Amino acid sequence: MTFVDATIVASRRKIDRPHGALSTSSSTLSMVSSPGTMILPPSVPIPPNPQEIYIMFARSHLAKDGPDDLSLRALQSMDIARLGANSMSECQTAHLRAVLSFATIFFGTKHRQTEITRQGFLSHGVTLQQLNRALLDPKCHEFDEVIVSVITLAIQETLVSSGPDHFLNHMSGLEKLIALRDPRLHCSPNTISLYRCLRHMLLFAALGTGRSTILAKPEWKTMLRQHCENEEQLQEQLLYDILADCSVLASERDKLFTRRTARRENASDEIQIIRTNTEHLCEQLWDWKINWGANPANAYMEIPTVSNTHIESTGIDAPSIAPTALVFANITSALTLMLYNIALMHLLQILVSIHSSLPQTTPRDHLVAAAHSAVLDICRCMPNATNENFRRELHASPVAHCALQTARTMLQGDDSVNAKWLMSMLDRKSATSMTGRIDFT
Repeated sequence: MTFVDATIVASRRKIDRPHGALSTSSSTLSMVSSPGTMILPPSVPIPPNPQEIYIMFARSHLAKDGPDDLSLRALQSMDIARLGANSMSECQTAHLRAVLSFATIFFGTKHRQTEITRQGFLSHGVTLQQLNRALLDPKCHEFDEVIVSVITLAIQETLVSSGPDHFLNHMSGLEKLIALRDPRLHCSPNTISLYRCLRHMLLFAALGTGRSTILAKPEWKTMLRQHCENEEQLQEQLLYDILADCSVLASERDKLFTRRTARRENASDEIQIIRTNTEHLCEQLWDWKINWGANPANAYMEIPTVSNTHIESTGIDAPSIAPTALVFANITSALTLMLYNIALMHLLQILVSIHSSLPQTTPRDHLVAAAHSAVLDICRCMPNATNENFRRELHASPVAHCALQTARTMLQGDDSVNAKWLMSMLDRKSATSMTGRIDFT
């Protein structure tokens, strides 16, 4: 199996960008921090042992103890110059080359160092060749190192994009690799930790492309639930399970609409099944929120906000409601509420899309109002610019970026006053809350 292109060509990426700007991808995860980045003059020579600098810089932008951070930490304890002479198999070392080339490219691009970036992409080509050789091994899917290699390629695409679809291609390849595994046989503590880091990447990629995820399969749900160490982890996993089921419903809806268009069929019975299942999942989601909210650790306060001042300056009439901000005791609760609203928005999107195909029990306006409320909750979870520590922690999670992207998608094509007001709030929150570093797995 080959999931990545190992061909090294000069035109793969244009290194010398105007003003040294990073390329942007469609994913909100492609936003990269600028605070703390030192711009080196082009004439600065590359030090004799620069890899340590690249590794340290990359680690400062990655989640601590995540798979990529652990791989970079392992590199720091090795003789990098002898990496190619390592006696281990390519399945066991592909992740080390992947994170090293990523660190080099990321450092060179962020600091506008053309030569460092060029060296990084040369190393990247070698990495792809090694990974493709590793993928020829029939048992390659059993190695966590191979999984980490593909994760690294996907993360690199979000930070330094080399093509609009490359991130999703890597995620598709990653899911194919994981699908070859029996979850009952691959459940060591390190592997379980890896799966937990992967959940949001797999789910957001599936939801963004309209396909179902392997995480919706019963055997994967069972395995991940069995390895929850406490009630908080179990609650979190149950929410991820609901998101996984969202991907299945969205995929079934899309396939049904495609068949109906091709065959010019009514398919009302099948659409009714999708609506019933979606409404049932909405009930599960609501029950989940009640249980989650009963935990005092997840309590939050509502405080008035002065966002109307900004909205009025844009010429958009604000709704009559007085917006409030939510203040949480911890970042985990804020992100979990965002994840809840991501699931809710996806379910509402399904219900809105099939609304005109069936006799209705819920007016469309009620569905749209619920969607607007979910978008507003996303905005309310974003801290103000004065809460620096909380703001940086929030920015560090891809959940926050996915929440903003899902909210924007929910408002597309909605020309109502409320929608315009909410979009303006999203723009402001993106500008004031989503700055700082971004941490990935």
